[in-house]
Amino acid sequence: MSQLAELILEDAKLVTARLDLSPLVGRQILVTGASGLLGLHFLAAFAQWRRQHGGVFEGVAVTHSPLPDWAMELVAASGLRHVQGDLTDPAFCAALPPSDLVIHAAGYGQPGKFLENATKTIQIATAATIALLANLRPGGRFLFLSSSEVYSGATQAPFREDMIGTTDPSHTRACYIEGKRCGEAIVHGFRRQGVNAHIARIGFSYGPGTRADDVRVLNSLIRRGITDGAIKLWDQGQATRACCYVTDAIEMMLAIAMSGREAVYNVGGPEISTIL
Repeated sequence: MSQLAELILEDAKLVTARLDLSPLVGRQILVTGASGLLGLHFLAAFAQWRRQHGGVFEGVAVTHSPLPDWAMELVAASGLRHVQGDLTDPAFCAALPPSDLVIHAAGYGQPGKFLENATKTIQIATAATIALLANLRPGGRFLFLSSSEVYSGATQAPFREDMIGTTDPSHTRACYIEGKRCGEAIVHGFRRQGVNAHIARIGFSYGPGTRADDVRVLNSLIRRGITDGAIKLWDQGQATRACCYVTDAIEMMLAIAMSGREAVYNVGGPEISTIL
């Protein structure tokens, strides 16, 4: 197995040491956005559990684009099979197998990506969410990966789950912000029908496995340090983030997915720091 895949699997021990994944063995699992940082680390947690404890995880890992060889190693080790397709295509969503657990992690996380694909960004958070919820097996559980960007415009940090931001649909990033808010509204609607669905509002997660073309701030700083030999900021670095290492985020989200009771959970680090 490649060095990167082994590194990510080693990190997954932090999840399996604190969380019992045995209730998911033999259940049908569907993970969308499996090529992203969070999606890959979900798969790594399943793969590490198999290494340590045995058992079979079944289901599908969905990606929109092809996976590099090292990521395919994680898919194979998890026990899930890889399916490539477009979640904005209703026929593709309808063809996905009914599942006991759906982790809807798909979406464009980078501002450059979601601004270039505004309508698809909204579709993935809304129409695809409805289709995936409708495909959930009776008694199944659903986790919608939302974002702390739903708090955009709010000023009373730290933000609680009963709070929301103040931006409107004309905001530059509205396709992402409003898409996530609408996705959350869909989850609440299905919950009122008795579906066991939950929302994870994710802060800034980081760790190994980030795409080489990811231009979000931490990745850009690392790239500059490597290529330029120094880390230089574009501005004074006063923007704030609540950073959370990826395995901590995965542990929290798997706990929510398996046994969460509340509708909404914030998933992030305990401290807020500036970029500087």
